Amino acid sequence: MEEIILSKTEALKFEDVEQINLESWQGNSISLQEKQILERYQNISYLSLSGCGLQDLENFPALSNLIKLNLKHNSIEKGLENLIVLKSLAHLNLSCNKIYSIETFRPLLALEDFSYLDIDGCPVTEIDDYREKIFELLPSLQAINLIDRSGNEWSFLYDEETDNQKKDAFNHRSYSYSYSDDDDYYDFIEENIIKVDFYEESDDENIFNRNLKDQNLLIEL
Repeated sequence: MEEIILSKTEALKFEDVEQINLESWQGNSISLQEKQILERYQNISYLSLSGCGLQDLENFPALSNLIKLNLKHNSIEKGLENLIVLKSLAHLNLSCNKIYSIETFRPLLALEDFSYLDIDGCPVTEIDDYREKIFELLPSLQAINLIDRSGNEWSFLYDEETDNQKKDAFNHRSYSYSYSDDDDYYDFIEENIIKVDFYEESDDENIFNRNLKDQNLLIEL
């Protein structure tokens, strides 16, 4: 990972990078050196390690402004206590991992802003009333697998002032997310800047990513 990141970020200022996509990287775990490299990018709000083959979360980087973390399609079974260093984390995608126990999520109690969890395709979803049990365990959680506490399809408006989120999280701008039935697809609206629909894992470079790349804000590996 370290060689890939360094080769892609050599000409960029660490503080100018807002999103990192490492979906092409493969590794069972994150090394101490890789942790230290990722921790240079303290302004990122989104990190994807989808489909990387991760089996544990040891040495996960402490990224104070990270709001959305994509860990789908890995082999993670436990170790979520390693994520409590992500003080601003609100969204966590753990779909298609090997999580069997509801107690696995208990460490997430430490995350004050944690509001959305995706565990679609995990064995834990075969437990009777798993959704209600996780909601009871995590009071701040607003929705699981696109369904809120009332059983309705979930959407939310992000606003730094009304939702008491970190004011620097998205460069003092407001964001709106709305989710379709396919969790890979969502609308991302940045107020007064761009309005585009995009696939997070599309093989084709999308308009949104091109916009960020033009601003040197996105690293896609």
